[in-house]
Amino acid sequence: ALFVAVGDTSIAGKVLKSASGWNVDEFGQSGDGIDAFGFSALPAGSLSNDGRICNAMGYCANFWSSTEDSSGYAYGVYLSCSFDNAVLRTVNKNNGLSVRCLKD
Repeated sequence: ALFVAVGDTSIAGKVLKSASGWNVDEFGQSGDGIDAFGFSALPAGSLSNDGRICNAMGYCANFWSSTEDSSGYAYGVYLSCSFDNAVLRTVNKNNGLSVRCLKD
């Protein structure tokens, strides 16, 4: 439903990311988005399943979706400063991803 609302996945990251706060990628390009929907995703990184903070703070954002894949995994949405798309992937539930509550 998220990707349907914001357009195809090739631009979903760009339109969901905040307009500032993202680091510059390895090619010297700003990772900032355009925040077209007021979602203002910030690059908070994530926690690994052993509780260590991901070194990608400033470079990526990982959000839980509401969809479970299996008893040990759920879907998460990954945004990066290096690309404009959003990636939906399965994530071990022991990892710490951001949660975003949205009013319906």
